[in-house]
Amino acid sequence: PQEYNSEYSLPSSTTAQTSTSTGNSWSPGATASMSWQESHTNFTARYTHSTSAGGGLLGTFDSNTASALVRWRASRNWTFGVSADYSILKSVTPLPFFSTNLGGHTLAGIATVDHPLNTHFGVLFEYDRLHQSYAGVPVLLTNPDSNREMVSVYWQLARPLGR
Repeated sequence: PQEYNSEYSLPSSTTAQTSTSTGNSWSPGATASMSWQESHTNFTARYTHSTSAGGGLLGTFDSNTASALVRWRASRNWTFGVSADYSILKSVTPLPFFSTNLGGHTLAGIATVDHPLNTHFGVLFEYDRLHQSYAGVPVLLTNPDSNREMVSVYWQLARPLGR
């Protein structure tokens, strides 16, 4: 389970004062995961179930998420990775003023290629694909898909422990 405590301030529209509101909630959940690793390959799978606030949607939702990740170190200077995530939200508190049940699903995939140039510098290439379908969210009805390509140049600062 997770517990949240929050405090936020809202400016008043009629006075120069700011009102402060506090809130708390808890979110029961469970996660199961497994991993497998060899010298050049690793695999991870995870399943999570939780009940919580809708994260931008109205009401309380059951969330089921499954994910998998595979990475393969092809050589000293090349590592390839692929991951996939599927998440589904279902309303557990139907709201009377909505004609449809709120909720939906998200499907995401990521592919990466990591190429260290030396012990400190490297380049990471990444492609992300996202598909979302949620009832009652107009922007996702017209544009449910998203693609992102990225190239990162990184610099690692690493020093052996114990020296």
